[in-house]
Amino acid sequence: MQFFLSCDWGSSTCRLRLVLAEERQIAAQVRSDRGASVITAELGASTDSAQRAVAFATHLDEMIEALANQCGKNLDDLPVVISGMATSAHGWRELPYATVPFAVNGSDLVYVEEECSLGPRKRKHKVFFLSGLRTEDDVIRGEECEIVGLFRCEEWRGYQQQCIIVLPGTHSKHVTVRAGKVASFRTYMTGELFHVLLTHSVLRYTARADSSNVSDTSYGLEQDSAFRAGVRTARADGLSASIFRVRTNGLFGRFGPQANAHFLSGVLIGSELLNLLPRLQREGPVVLCGPRGLQRAYEIAFSTLDASSFVLPVPPATSETAATAGHIAFLESRGLLPACSGKTS
Repeated sequence: MQFFLSCDWGSSTCRLRLVLAEERQIAAQVRSDRGASVITAELGASTDSAQRAVAFATHLDEMIEALANQCGKNLDDLPVVISGMATSAHGWRELPYATVPFAVNGSDLVYVEEECSLGPRKRKHKVFFLSGLRTEDDVIRGEECEIVGLFRCEEWRGYQQQCIIVLPGTHSKHVTVRAGKVASFRTYMTGELFHVLLTHSVLRYTARADSSNVSDTSYGLEQDSAFRAGVRTARADGLSASIFRVRTNGLFGRFGPQANAHFLSGVLIGSELLNLLPRLQREGPVVLCGPRGLQRAYEIAFSTLDASSFVLPVPPATSETAATAGHIAFLESRGLLPACSGKTS
């Protein structure tokens, strides 16, 4: 194949990229705010799986059309690799999870290959649906491809023998990697709690975020002193008591509404990382891989907790394209890509 399409379909966003197969390079990309949860919410709870499939296929067709217009190429018939929430219970096509231990080279990915007709013109595309990963009591969808993609990069390959990968987001993940395999992971609802508390709790009267989107680059960065104060408060008083401090901060005039939101993000991120600190000496280092703003917020939190020496930040360009690198690794492991003519990304 000369080109393929890489689709990272999350809960709130969807990213589609055109990839030059031989060079392993992204040629063009588009982004949509219609993530899997958004599409499902629009359809309503009574919608069956067949109706959801039509809605997802229609939106993918729209994104392919937008990408074609952007790059001036006919993208009909190109294969598509999809990971993330599109294969969840409320997505396009539900797939069973892969299980731990999970090889970080992508060979353990669970997938289904289908010929799909997309959009009103019923354009045919071969679609590879990639599933998520589970333990006995936790799940991820999409991040497994980011992990595979990260370790495809030469500069990070050596850490697959032992590290903890921290993936900040709506549902942050702490992933333990040993001997080239994901051994375990834990999910923290940090980003979702931030949104819920600021929009549906008593805190909405004394704190206001610049954006309710936790991947926004301003999350946890402005009002640095308030953010650090939130981290320190979480360490001293625990999560529940520290959350109520957001209320009293406003009542007693300690912080204005925006600074108080950063205090809350410090409380939540600090509480998340406090669970990780006891493990760093024996299981580290921490490979920190996330959106630019969130990654910086986590760096500040690690610094406030005197744990910066354990942290290895992944460059934003690598973080942002890790899912596509994982899709490349998946196709390589199945012999579906031509030999690479350039440097491995």
